[in-house]
Amino acid sequence: PINLPESMLGAVNLNIVMFRDRRLGIRRLYQVGEFIEQENKIEANLLYRWEPSNDKIIKHAASLRYFEDLSRNTGMDIDEINKDIKQRKKILEWAVKKNIQGFKAVGSLIESYYKDKDKLLAMTRK
Repeated sequence: PINLPESMLGAVNLNIVMFRDRRLGIRRLYQVGEFIEQENKIEANLLYRWEPSNDKIIKHAASLRYFEDLSRNTGMDIDEINKDIKQRKKILEWAVKKNIQGFKAVGSLIESYYKDKDKLLAMTRK
């Protein structure tokens, strides 16, 4: 729940919904969506949703605007964006294997990515 005028929803890139699993003492990503303006109405487009029966995030629908907005704001084409996403995924998988967690450690990892991405990617391949 957010207190945001409907006219401002177009400025929200992604909507992330989380919930707390009190039995396990963890937070879970429940769903990821975006807001789409159609015929002067704002509608939600659900992109991913957590499926509790198999504990997986499943794709619900394709993004109707996120990659277009990302391309416009970064100057990257869709192939470059997909390559960048794959690189980031490798880094995050490596960080999970190395048990890198906590605000400072993850922040340092992100800083390393922006300072010298090639060096960080080389480190993840070792």
